[in-house]
Amino acid sequence: MAKKFFYVCTGMLCLMATYLLGAHSAGAAKAVTVEGASLFFSSSPRYSAVVNRRFCLDGQSPAFAPPIPGTDHVIATDPSFLVMLENGDVLQLQGSPTASWAKIGNVCGL
Repeated sequence: MAKKFFYVCTGMLCLMATYLLGAHSAGAAKAVTVEGASLFFSSSPRYSAVVNRRFCLDGQSPAFAPPIPGTDHVIATDPSFLVMLENGDVLQLQGSPTASWAKIGNVCGL
């Protein structure tokens, strides 16, 4: 009888451990964050945004564009590879073939 009780307890412990590990792992999925969406229309529509710190232009992320540096939220973008951060900094993608984001100013002159 003690042997059966031991097996039942061991089985319940394994089930509990499996559930806890599975529930913890399932919560680790990363959500997609879209920031600073912009629409522009001249002869044809153009749009830009930042998705998970990557600049996207017309529905695609340019392969040469590195992630937006820092942790401040992006509040505005422009199809000419400009982004504005929540602290007012304006960054532009510069350089080729090794592009990088350079600060070109601040909205408030800071």
